[in-house]
Amino acid sequence: MDPEGGRRGSAEKNFWKMGKKSKKNEKKGKKPTVSTFAMFRYSNWLDRLYMLVGTMAAIIHGAALPLMMLVFGNMTALQMQEFQETKLFQL
Repeated sequence: MDPEGGRRGSAEKNFWKMGKKSKKNEKKGKKPTVSTFAMFRYSNWLDRLYMLVGTMAAIIHGAALPLMMLVFGNMTALQMQEFQETKLFQL
């Protein structure tokens, strides 16, 4: 059983060419681009509904952190106010 497959610790022949582009890749050129509306040309109403629900969920998720920072900031300010009034904690 040979775990190295007969290489005896040496790299494969194409090791030095791994980062270089071959002539095949150079001949291919640019791939054609597709517009946003053309990409969803074959979508039905359910696909569009899923996209709308996903977009709305992403907006809500993105707005949650700033809103929670406001809530916790106000809560902390109220607690500090209560502590200063009861003289338990003074700055």
